[in-house]
Amino acid sequence: MFQQEMNSNQTGHAIVIGGSIAGMLTARILTNHFAQVTVIERDELPDGPAFRKGAPHARHAHGLLVRGQQIMEDLFPGMTEALWAQGAIPTNMGRDLTLYIGGARVKPFEADLEITGSSRPLLENAIYSRLRQMPQVRFLTGRDVTGLCTDEANRRVTGIRLQERSKHGQAEQELAADLVVDASGRGSKLPAWLEALGYQPPAETTVDSQTSYTTRVYRRPHNALPWKVLYNMP
Repeated sequence: MFQQEMNSNQTGHAIVIGGSIAGMLTARILTNHFAQVTVIERDELPDGPAFRKGAPHARHAHGLLVRGQQIMEDLFPGMTEALWAQGAIPTNMGRDLTLYIGGARVKPFEADLEITGSSRPLLENAIYSRLRQMPQVRFLTGRDVTGLCTDEANRRVTGIRLQERSKHGQAEQELAADLVVDASGRGSKLPAWLEALGYQPPAETTVDSQTSYTTRVYRRPHNALPWKVLYNMP
């Protein structure tokens, strides 16, 4: 079982808005610096691997590349083997990858790079399960963050305002913090919150990569080549 010893000199409270992979990894880092870390998530997080409304892209194929896997292992020792035990697939990028370029197959080889393929819910739940074992981390799920709390001069953020999603229309609650991190993703309301406090929202640059994703599930034929990943490049 994963456990982390808490530094008795740690003080203060940090809030992370968003319980995605980015938010949960941020929370894990903050446990090195704060006595308590609270993760606010609008979805109800499942106890096991399951799709949720707030991660619609979860049904696409996912995987941990080498550096991401190394970082995850540093933060949560034993995570890689735990993922494998739950069905994630270790994949050697030379031996287990069947690659076609322009219709020609690249000859398999033994590579130094090995990634872990898994579903998004499996990876998310593995991180969530580890964080829940840490006594200084708590999750407040099913809640919307409605704004920031500040000092009288609006110079320092002192916490957040939040509301249970099932109780919209009722009074908001305030939660004090020494640090607030917004990890709510592309739907972040932070620019509007800053503008409401009298600050100029940060400039945004949009680049259309003209990339789209489509996922389809196939049943693998019995006479298929022994590959774990098939990649076909025009």
